[in-house]
Amino acid sequence: SSFTSDGQSYAYTMVGQNPALRRTTSVPTDYVPLSFYFDEFVDKSGNNITIDATTVTGEIKDSPLFEDAEYASGDTQFVDAQMRAQFWPQINNRRNDDYHVLLGRPQTLTPVTIEVPYGAAQMFVDPSGTYFALIDINFIESQLNTMLQLEPVDVRSIPIFLTRNAVYGDFSMGQLVDCCIGGFHTAYNSRQTANRTFVQTVVFATSLDSDVSNEVFGDSGEFADINALSHELAETVNDP
Repeated sequence: SSFTSDGQSYAYTMVGQNPALRRTTSVPTDYVPLSFYFDEFVDKSGNNITIDATTVTGEIKDSPLFEDAEYASGDTQFVDAQMRAQFWPQINNRRNDDYHVLLGRPQTLTPVTIEVPYGAAQMFVDPSGTYFALIDINFIESQLNTMLQLEPVDVRSIPIFLTRNAVYGDFSMGQLVDCCIGGFHTAYNSRQTANRTFVQTVVFATSLDSDVSNEVFGDSGEFADINALSHELAETVNDP
């Protein structure tokens, strides 16, 4: 659709159907837990450090991103509650409206282990002994494009690539330039059929343990749990 501001028209695309029609859209989601294997860093026993996101899969799937919770705009999922709040003037003129943008329970695809080379990361350990990493975002983006080609994702779904206890920044010549990124959403042209272009949306996010979040940011909630993922999914639905 589009809107006009100060006499200028702006086109936009969002996930879901026209709120005025009060219809429900169900969007399939795929879930790929990522693990990191670091060539450069070893633990006290001399083993290469790994950081694995598969251990939080259950908590992610059972979170308010995919299960109902209580919001001012209704008992529903987090992203749907936000969409309903945004379009409340259009949908609140009758009871029991059916406008929803719901995310399907994620289908777990093949977990992926990423080998992080020398110079692409920095490693830290918090007082409880938990390892966490700062990784070059440019390296991650190159890996993500490859993973999208290998995983059986579909343009009608939103694939979610999740990491644990890692944040991201720009590196130059192996040195950190800036920090810290908790995730991003993007889209790629996946294929062309005649005059039709298929666009694959994708979400990438981290999930920090609360003690790691507190160590990095001085805030146990920053990028913790589903904080970063909820942000990226909400942005994806609003601006795929």
